Amino acid sequence: MEYVAETLGLSIKSKPWNVSGGLPMFIFENYDIQKVMLDDVSCLFVKPKNEMPGIPALKRHLEIIGEKSSLPRVAIVESINPRQRKALINAKLPFIVENTQIYLPFIGVALSERFSKSKTVPETLMPSAQMLLLYYLYQKKKELPINGMADKLKVSNMQITRAVNQLSALHLFTSHKDGVRIIISGAEEDESLFAKATPFLLNPVKKKLYIDKNTMPGNMPLSGLSALAEYSMLSEPDVPTYAYCGSVSGLRGTEMLVDYDQIGLEIWRYDPILLSGNTEVADPISVAISLRDMDDPRVEQAIDGIWRKKEWLKD
Repeated sequence: MEYVAETLGLSIKSKPWNVSGGLPMFIFENYDIQKVMLDDVSCLFVKPKNEMPGIPALKRHLEIIGEKSSLPRVAIVESINPRQRKALINAKLPFIVENTQIYLPFIGVALSERFSKSKTVPETLMPSAQMLLLYYLYQKKKELPINGMADKLKVSNMQITRAVNQLSALHLFTSHKDGVRIIISGAEEDESLFAKATPFLLNPVKKKLYIDKNTMPGNMPLSGLSALAEYSMLSEPDVPTYAYCGSVSGLRGTEMLVDYDQIGLEIWRYDPILLSGNTEVADPISVAISLRDMDDPRVEQAIDGIWRKKEWLKD
């Protein structure tokens, strides 16, 4: 709406369209319809709830709506390519693509050569998206403002925006504006939300090395089996493991354990301390994610124990 108002210099008011008489049920199942005032011109904004149908089907559906209203019908779509735009114009169908395209021949025309890419569902969360998801779970709140989140998670504002977009694309988060603030909410209750996110979770560990104890960087939290032992009844491993998030250029290590003068060093994709309530141990959910593919009944039992506690998921 703001894009149309700013581009065409119009005042815009909208309300749900209360149709007099019946329409086929599939129209209401597949489209959101709003009655919109563009200055003193009335029209109907018709937005597909799912993927935009083919142009012939869209035209037919708009004609069905037109049988109940003489107002111009405007298709509101998320993305468009040059071929689709040409087809819509040839079919004389008014349309709006938010932030990129406007074709309203009944009041004016504004077209852009920018074409948004079709949305694809990501297979794995970006590190910033996973951090935002886990931070949300740890806060135990229904809603969370993202203002200042970049500073909390030590990433850029652009990364936070992309994280929200990815989590929204996966239907894990919803977002809305409260004044100048953007508020995120989980699309499910916390436990259901985490279960829904599980297929997309990223292993926080990029690589594991074994380095001499006297060369290990300082101030590193326990991770891996060492952290799991802190969160469960699992025995501590003979070789402790720590999480490291930083430059690896100065690290010298081996991929296999050489002797017990070494420690395990996991190179993490994000800083586990930012999510942990304990600066000496990586956060429990990330630890469990990093070990979920380990084929060891003792480890599986320990992780199950962490899930059953769910201390971080309780209100």
